[in-house]
Amino acid sequence: MGKQIKLEVSVYYSDNSRRIHLLFGDFRATVSGSPERVNYHPELVRKLGQVLREAGKPAPQTHLDDRDQRS
Repeated sequence: MGKQIKLEVSVYYSDNSRRIHLLFGDFRATVSGSPERVNYHPELVRKLGQVLREAGKPAPQTHLDDRDQRS
């Protein structure tokens, strides 16, 4: 498998903070779709949001999602 390892990760969206939370055991990280935030990562927010929606979980609404729904 080379240099990589396998991690189990939990992912959820918080409507209060408007961030996606990633939990890897004792490690936690967040990503945001807001440009003014330090953890701004629009592409990751879009992709993780899509995964959450497909699993029937709460997810952020993104600008790319808005475009997809209009077409």
